[in-house]
Amino acid sequence: MIPYEATVIGTSSGGLEALSAILPFLPAETSLPAMVVQHRAADSEHFPATHLDESSSVRVREAEYGEPVRAGTVYIAPAGYHLHVEPDRTLRLSVDAPVHYARPSIDVLFRSAADVFRDRLVGVVLTGANDDGAEGVKYIKRQGGLVLVQDPATAYVDTMPRAALEAVDAIKFCGESGCVKIWAEDNPGESEIRVGVTDNGPGIAPEDLQLIFDRFQQVEGTAKSSTKGFGLGLSIAKELVGLNFGQMNVQSELGSGSTFSFSIPTWNPYELARRHMKRIKGRTEPPTHVTLIVATTEPSVESSVSDDADEFLQHAFRAGDAVIRVSPHKWLVLANCLECHVNVIVDRVQSAWAETNRNRPGGQRMPEISLKPRGTSEVDTQGEETLSRFRWELPSCRSQELHPPIVPADQAHVDPGNDQETDHGEAQSPTHSRRYCDYAQTVNQ
Repeated sequence: MIPYEATVIGTSSGGLEALSAILPFLPAETSLPAMVVQHRAADSEHFPATHLDESSSVRVREAEYGEPVRAGTVYIAPAGYHLHVEPDRTLRLSVDAPVHYARPSIDVLFRSAADVFRDRLVGVVLTGANDDGAEGVKYIKRQGGLVLVQDPATAYVDTMPRAALEAVDAIKFCGESGCVKIWAEDNPGESEIRVGVTDNGPGIAPEDLQLIFDRFQQVEGTAKSSTKGFGLGLSIAKELVGLNFGQMNVQSELGSGSTFSFSIPTWNPYELARRHMKRIKGRTEPPTHVTLIVATTEPSVESSVSDDADEFLQHAFRAGDAVIRVSPHKWLVLANCLECHVNVIVDRVQSAWAETNRNRPGGQRMPEISLKPRGTSEVDTQGEETLSRFRWELPSCRSQELHPPIVPADQAHVDPGNDQETDHGEAQSPTHSRRYCDYAQTVNQ
């Protein structure tokens, strides 16, 4: 997640009420610094800052020339002055010409702050009666920052938030009275979070719902020609969502609007492994076998070095393999390969690691990475066996001293010299031992 460093807020008519609904809920100890432009008469007093300071945990004050930007403080532009953020992160006031008939101007603040904080800036547009701020949010987006806009339906005057949304193409399919809502909901039953965008636009015909995901295909609608793309966006988005073990969905009704949503799995290594197995089974030409490989570094290795190892492993294995970090020093890899190819893959990765070590700047050596295969299974018939092995390798299962997964007797290869002893040194019946000796042999390698 991007560590944002500052917030800028712009508002006009109804702004005091909107700010009064937001600022009192900001915790002083964790809040980013915020700079605010509230359109008001040039001869108005300090009332907004005084009123908001009394009701808020954060400090609210009128900005002063040359003061540094500090966390936990909200700076309100004085009446009659533009508010700028300087490269050294101090504030500057000016009496330059009004912009959009306003001084202070939202656009002036947003542009200067975006030049300083770039992709670590959050821009917020609230209620207001003109389009000041629209160019500012467009500039913040161009610099990589985050833009939040009040729902026009809840604004005292919707002109300003609607102009901001149109500036970043958020409602180009909704027409003049359009409304777009961005939402997120937790779905613990599926170990995922779903994020969606709902509009009240013209909707999409049922026969076109699949077409919109096809490359270079577009549905005729009310979009301005200047905002039309090439018909690639949804196709690429769907592929990216799938690569991250999620699903993309669209629901639409002609005349009522559309909802586009996608799921993001929460951090649950076993669930990620399950989704990976499901995804490879659904491929047009799925792999026939999958191998579980355990990668580890020494527990004494510093976390920053272990992070470098994680970056290496994510790139060293093939695009179709799943590399899942289950602890700071342990990874479980689901590699799509036959058993006879496992050693080739392991040797290739370890050779690449040695090469990375030789070329590491400053001569700092990286720790050794241990790669141990833990068995190969057929994707179609033994997928659950792979998932059982995966689960047993999770640190939470190891700490509970659970037994290795049991392999059905008809799939086991008996080791005559190991009928009475398990991987853990526990006495077992010959039948019990034979049922999972396949896995025990792999562990002992």
